[in-house]
Amino acid sequence: MIENYLYLRHKFQNKAIVLLCSLATLAIVLTAVGVRENRSLKFSLTLLGSIVSIVGLSANRNFLDLDELLEDSEYVAREQRLIRLQAPFTAVAESKAASKPEKSETVILEASEQWLDSIVQNSHHFRICGETGSGKSTLVDNLINCLKQNLGESVQTCLIDPKYPLSDFDIEPSYAGIDKALEGLAFLAGEVEARLGQARIDKKAGLQIRGFTPYLFIVDEIDMIASQYKKDAANLLRIGLKVGRALNVKVCYIGQSPLCSSLYLNKSDFKNSANILLGEMSLLGLNEVCYRQQKADIEAQLIARQERGDRFFAVVKAMGKAPFTALLPEAKAYSLKAETSENSKQEQILEFWAKGEKRKKVIIPAIWGKECTQGSSAYKKAVIEYSKLAERLEG
Repeated sequence: MIENYLYLRHKFQNKAIVLLCSLATLAIVLTAVGVRENRSLKFSLTLLGSIVSIVGLSANRNFLDLDELLEDSEYVAREQRLIRLQAPFTAVAESKAASKPEKSETVILEASEQWLDSIVQNSHHFRICGETGSGKSTLVDNLINCLKQNLGESVQTCLIDPKYPLSDFDIEPSYAGIDKALEGLAFLAGEVEARLGQARIDKKAGLQIRGFTPYLFIVDEIDMIASQYKKDAANLLRIGLKVGRALNVKVCYIGQSPLCSSLYLNKSDFKNSANILLGEMSLLGLNEVCYRQQKADIEAQLIARQERGDRFFAVVKAMGKAPFTALLPEAKAYSLKAETSENSKQEQILEFWAKGEKRKKVIIPAIWGKECTQGSSAYKKAVIEYSKLAERLEG
């Protein structure tokens, strides 16, 4: 109808005639409907003739040329591919479907297989949201092992587990049960405040702020804890998220709902966290982590993955980075990687020893990486790990 109107407006110019011709075009459509609904052709043509006659009488009583009008309308429809040449009227009902352009297929942008390593190395905290059966437990297991590999053997771990003993963790919780959960969050906030106090003492004395041993806090079912303790839990968690990042305190908080309101927090509280949304929660939480245009792109990626048959995947939003979708690592992928990495380091140490080289300042940068220069925090972590491996080899 819109295409017909534009064409006729160009042809007749006069606004009054445009209106009348638009009515005539409507009559054509009604006629087509009459034919499609098995009404008699005589009835349809009568209806058409009546409307066009009224149109003609209204336009200074000069009848419009019905043949010309039909020809012009059919021309416009044919140009826009709204009808078939062999059956112009019976095909009008299919015009909308025929005129819509085919939707282009979304190309899935595959993330690197090492995306979890990158997230761990460049993020302070980690928020994981997903319903039961979305692969959450497997991801958390891989994340914890990946964190331990990156933070070194010296990392301390504190697990706050309100579901104990019904959880899937391989480590024993430091705070088990919902009645101990708030106490665990209080310990998190207390550890952060204690380290902050030590940093202030160093700063006041004109000393370089000491390097703190990495501390990983794992808080499971955080929305359950928030539901029980509300703002008391939120305020303690907020201290860990906002201040802990500068003191080598990392928090991995795990739940089901991706909405900040379910934790009595604000969106700004998540800015220091890598957000990983799984399953149906990935769609629900897009407004929490994406801008409008990003949301449209990610939604298309999620739909494409579902149509392809991907089962375990996530929306990942790292600090300061654009969101992306990724397949989850296989179960125990990082446990196997840890064993392989340790064995490889032992073999390399033995090779250096066989050459008569036992100086840590030579061995550590060669095996652990050039960033492990003497005096750096990375070097100190590597020294601890090297000492343990060397003691094992010598024993």
